[in-house]
Amino acid sequence: MQFNLSHSQGLALYAITRQAPIGIDLEYCQPLELDTIAKSYFSSREYAQLSALPPWEQRTAFFQLWTCKEAYLKATGQGLSGLEDAELSFQCNQPILKTTGTECWQLQSLIPAPRYIAAWAVARQSWAVQFYNLDL
Repeated sequence: MQFNLSHSQGLALYAITRQAPIGIDLEYCQPLELDTIAKSYFSSREYAQLSALPPWEQRTAFFQLWTCKEAYLKATGQGLSGLEDAELSFQCNQPILKTTGTECWQLQSLIPAPRYIAAWAVARQSWAVQFYNLDL
């Protein structure tokens, strides 16, 4: 079994698979200097894609890209030190496929609760996704 977890501001997400490596990230969408962070941690191509969006879409796109990158890095075991090197081609609200050598990864953004954005990344194999809400 493989698993990963993420938490932010009192909300937690867990991802579990039988075999495939998996990563998950959750962020509370708080006010940030998005432009400064994007310039520092996104590739020039990612930054250009983000900057080209209308201003009202940039915040959501920033958090979608950030969570996808972090989930991918957690799944591959690289951690945040690889954030700048893990370039993703993205479109808002669309799954991302990333191919590295012989591996193909599926990355998917989701909104688990108001003001939160999350993403999971899994090595693409035969799988099905199930969501469970556990209010404790």
